[in-house]
Amino acid sequence: MLRTRVLSFFLLVLMAACIPLVPVENESTPAMTQSGSPESESTRQLPQPTSTSAVSAGELVIWLPAPFAEEGSPGWAVLEKFLQSFEEQNPGYTITVRQKNSDTTNSLINSLALASAAAPNSVPSLVLLNRHDLEWAADQDLISPLADTAMQADTDWYEYARRLAVYQDQMYGLPIAGDSLVLVYNSQLVTTEQVSSIDSWNTLLSLEKPVAFNPADSRARFPLTVYLSAGGIVQDEDQQPALSVPVLTEVFRIFDQGKVNGVFPAWTTDVQNDYDAWLRLKYGEADFLVTTVFSYMENRSTDFLAIPMPALNTGNYALADGWLWTVTDLDPQRREMAEELAVFLSSPGFLAEWTQAAGFLPVRPSAMVSWPAQSDKTFFGKVILSLQQMPHADVQDVLSDPLYEGAMKVIESGEDPYRAADWASRELLPEE
Repeated sequence: MLRTRVLSFFLLVLMAACIPLVPVENESTPAMTQSGSPESESTRQLPQPTSTSAVSAGELVIWLPAPFAEEGSPGWAVLEKFLQSFEEQNPGYTITVRQKNSDTTNSLINSLALASAAAPNSVPSLVLLNRHDLEWAADQDLISPLADTAMQADTDWYEYARRLAVYQDQMYGLPIAGDSLVLVYNSQLVTTEQVSSIDSWNTLLSLEKPVAFNPADSRARFPLTVYLSAGGIVQDEDQQPALSVPVLTEVFRIFDQGKVNGVFPAWTTDVQNDYDAWLRLKYGEADFLVTTVFSYMENRSTDFLAIPMPALNTGNYALADGWLWTVTDLDPQRREMAEELAVFLSSPGFLAEWTQAAGFLPVRPSAMVSWPAQSDKTFFGKVILSLQQMPHADVQDVLSDPLYEGAMKVIESGEDPYRAADWASRELLPEE
């Protein structure tokens, strides 16, 4: 049975009709203003649901996922400085930043849908969304295409960032951060020669060193990435979600062989999230870790280094993800100013300071020019060269369960790789 992707939009509308107005203001997420740090949930005074909770004419409200508004973080310090600068340049406007929970899949989108249905006057001006959520929001008309087309003529963008911004042949967002899977290793346990020899998952298996990853990832990005690196399809001739049994069998053989030679130990199925996987690496149970660039930059040290994700057979291969400013304001005058703010917060000047401070892949070549460490420039350059376009969100959501459960059948239950791949493919067939 496939996991439900999100609450349907119509169910969200029904829910909105049953809750007090201004649900955004009454969320249990920390609030943040441009001039201050996030308030703690335990001390925050929730406003009463009155008309004063609506967004005022000169107020631009930004919704940020929690990691982007972390009090005291270098990334937040840079963002706060530029928000102050924008206010000074536009004295008729004030900026309010609200930190939103993003721990569960689509939680930010659900909040936006509820706000749109129950209290349109409380809808924010800008929301920072990842590519997956951007597609979902566009499909539900929660965001609109951008009027500014400057990005099309601007050569200071990586190609993967341009692809992130465009959905259904229209530009829905302005990228500020890229992300993808990478392979982290413990330099105290893995030699330079061993790292240099890794040109595929087949050669990595030959090292017989434990690899940690998060099998509970709701989007199954690890098996999906390896599968696509081997030329797997995600849609059939009728554009329906599909999996190639022969290719997926090869992917599941990696998990099968890894189980036998200790690359994927018995504790793999006990890992519940990325934090658990990191603990396996930090405590020496794993020598390698599959994680995201952002997670690596948060946790890296002199002992933990990273290389681009290896493909199944040869070379490097990773799927491009990222975060983009999307304009959600319904007021025409505020919407125009919100788009100016989005352009300002994706400009070369902002990203040159913010990208490294926040710990993401750069979306502009100019963002890396001032980076002091040549090793970082080399590493990120290789990762960017390996990036490929992510399948559409609706396809990912349908494929995630079969990929996850098929891999677990092999690792946990010892299922034959072909039988597991055949089962995963059949799970996509319509019920008779």
